[in-house]
Amino acid sequence: MREASPAFGRLYPFIQTISQAEVWIVSGLTVASMAVPDLLPATVIVATLFWPLRKMAGGRLANWSKTDLSILLLFSASLVSLAVTPLPLVTRLQTLRLWSGIAWYCALVNGCDTRLKLRWMIGGLLLGGLALALVSPLSVEWPAGKLPFIPEVFYQQFNLAVADSIHPNVFAGILILLIPIALAQLAFAFRSPAWINVIAGASAIAMSSALLLSLSRSAILALAAAVLALLILHGRSGWLALAIALLISVGVVFRFGVYKTLGLLMASASLGGYSSRLDIWLRALYILQDFPFTGVGMGAFPEVANRLYPFTYFEPGWVHHTHNLYLQIAVDFGVVGILAWLAIFTLATLAAWRAYRIGLKVQDRELAAVGAGLFGSQLALGLHGLTDAVTWGMVRPAPLVWALWGLSIAALRIAKDVQSARPG
Repeated sequence: MREASPAFGRLYPFIQTISQAEVWIVSGLTVASMAVPDLLPATVIVATLFWPLRKMAGGRLANWSKTDLSILLLFSASLVSLAVTPLPLVTRLQTLRLWSGIAWYCALVNGCDTRLKLRWMIGGLLLGGLALALVSPLSVEWPAGKLPFIPEVFYQQFNLAVADSIHPNVFAGILILLIPIALAQLAFAFRSPAWINVIAGASAIAMSSALLLSLSRSAILALAAAVLALLILHGRSGWLALAIALLISVGVVFRFGVYKTLGLLMASASLGGYSSRLDIWLRALYILQDFPFTGVGMGAFPEVANRLYPFTYFEPGWVHHTHNLYLQIAVDFGVVGILAWLAIFTLATLAAWRAYRIGLKVQDRELAAVGAGLFGSQLALGLHGLTDAVTWGMVRPAPLVWALWGLSIAALRIAKDVQSARPG
């Protein structure tokens, strides 16, 4: 084997130190790019540079996982999206946001390799959720009138203090990804270090309160399903809660009928009820039928729909996305893209589930908490995606989904290491 040059030998400790800091550097840049989109190109470039650094520092390019082929297909679909889009500037921004999410995922899979790092990453996400909830009175365009027990006068106390405000549905869609992680930490690992339980408790209270104020019915229902799942994982009482929830659901459908119940659940001030959403979904299906292999490019749905398949209930420029996560990805990338995304989503959800199961088996409550929380988060994402697409390319926090996927894969790898180190 050829010996390393003296110059490389002197640089090796520095390269190794930088490589080990990948998870923190890429995470910091990705979070910063959510606030300042102009940082997206730098985030992607810096994250790419870590690939050769990993090879030089440890002799490997990456920790490979079952998601890699699907990620490669999704990345390829994004390149096709750039080629076919009628809106290059819009698509370029959303593609960079997707790439930054993939970069964050890779950094976590490769760099979050110890329990301490996993704990700090979970704590950091919960701190971010807490901060988001605390500044929400000044940054969210609060709605009013959808839930009768919150009077409209209450929202008059909130005054926007930022020019680029957050839509309440986007805000709610992000919160439901983080709340299950906080709740699982409290339910499964209350004996963990005090600092992370304090953060989990404070963030759970703040985020849940803010979610209620958002009045997002679909987000609240998705979170309720995730909480039910956590209750079932925690003990037999969860099955009783599930039975009660099913009875209430059947009673509501029996009382109001299927169509009216769907209308109540899907109604919003901007869209109306079920018929309006169906109008949007049909346009997405028309596009998918005509552009099944390439899609129309990230962010191009409104332009293509208005020009080729005019809406029945909406004026041009009123609809900005498909209001369904799965249809949105399919419209953007075509059939290959949505299948690749679904494969990553499924594998990450299974990884979280397996981390939870291994944590229980080896009696490691902290790992069980992380696995259960991430599993609940993915359940909320999947259900909320049926009626909204606020975790995809058009919104700044879209890379957060990739961070949760990366943590799921990392948590499973750490759980396997713990399991193999235990006797018997």
